[in-house]
Amino acid sequence: MTLDPNITLLAIAILNAFTAWLAYRTHQSQAGSATAIKELEKNTNSIKDALVKSTGEAAFAAGEAKAREAGEAKAASLLKKEKP
Repeated sequence: MTLDPNITLLAIAILNAFTAWLAYRTHQSQAGSATAIKELEKNTNSIKDALVKSTGEAAFAAGEAKAREAGEAKAASLLKKEKP
């Protein structure tokens, strides 16, 4: 009992078609993932920008408050020195 070569070639052709279909599906999935990754990167960068801005504003405000307190303390000490 010998196997007909045409059946073997048909089986190989079917497997090749199935492999090509899987490659196409993988490519489509990868393209969708690339779009999602770009959107995620954009959102992450926006969050980082907002965090840096708010941290800078908070640090500036803290420094401004400390400078104001130091100025008030210095003014108070100068006032105390002026009075006999």
